[in-house]
Amino acid sequence: MTFLASSAIRGAYSMVPREVEEDSMHVRALILSAVVSACVSAIMAFAVAWVTAPTLARAASGGQEPALVLRTQQLEITDSTGAVRATIGTVGDSIVMLALHDLAGRAAISLGLQDVRRPEGTVTVPVIVVASSHGAQANLIGGPDGSISWTMGVTGAQGRVRGIAGIGVDADGNPRIRLLDGNAQSIWEAP
Repeated sequence: MTFLASSAIRGAYSMVPREVEEDSMHVRALILSAVVSACVSAIMAFAVAWVTAPTLARAASGGQEPALVLRTQQLEITDSTGAVRATIGTVGDSIVMLALHDLAGRAAISLGLQDVRRPEGTVTVPVIVVASSHGAQANLIGGPDGSISWTMGVTGAQGRVRGIAGIGVDADGNPRIRLLDGNAQSIWEAP
């Protein structure tokens, strides 16, 4: 700032001493240099990231294409807290299952296939299980002989069965309905 401009400003603000004006000029110059330095640093960081990001991505994958197959016996999907919310995997050698878990970690819905060994050979049957945290459960099972059944039950304390209702169709196409008590004894059935 020239002396004339400085005098004009001092004339407009005659109450500002010359030392304060010079100090504020130093502060403004310091702030301006900090802003310019920050802008230059941001531009340099952006340029470095833009140039190196593709290289880092290639290095992370080892320069290879992504794998087309992932082989594992079980895969767990978790939420942001780390709680398991879904599982897909095998149970032993005879069951493959997809399970969706509730907030407490219990399997609420399971969908699977089970291999059943029979004298005439192994048969794979579908299994669907829907369970609540209050002990209610429903199962849809395809039988190894071609039958299908839908059972619903309620369990009480310590997993004790309180009652079961089932409906199904046998391999010959004959329908059947059964009601069982807590001891799995038939209390009503048709036919």
